[in-house]
Amino acid sequence: MIESMTEIATRAGRMDAFVTHPEDGGPFAAVVLFMDIWGLREELFDIARKIAVVGYHCTVPNFYYRQGKVRLEIRGEDGRMKSFAALPAQDQERIRAQRRSLTDEMVVEDARSVFEFLKTQPIKDGAKGSIGYCMGGRHAALRSGGVSG
Repeated sequence: MIESMTEIATRAGRMDAFVTHPEDGGPFAAVVLFMDIWGLREELFDIARKIAVVGYHCTVPNFYYRQGKVRLEIRGEDGRMKSFAALPAQDQERIRAQRRSLTDEMVVEDARSVFEFLKTQPIKDGAKGSIGYCMGGRHAALRSGGVSG
């Protein structure tokens, strides 16, 4: 597998993203994994790897990039992500504020940049897949109605 962190040029700046795909056999069908409220983290990278290992090119963009390098990983003693509901109120509000900073218009604009970036990658022409993880489900639906790849 080939995987890397990369940057995607957008109108608002440089968006970091995780990219993975098989080493051989390209070009590949493309899938964009739209993040959940927590943003980029290893759990999403693992989902992308599972997609890539069966022959896809998978990109996980950081739609929070306008606010800097946001990583909302709050882990328990066992190393696993804590449930949002189990967090103290101030942590929940901090995470909700981050989510509120991301508008639908921003996501649609940035998705266009992701699909422009994909033109530079070893992907097949034609349709692109999108998967929305939690909050990203809404964003994937916005993408399908507002952006063509």
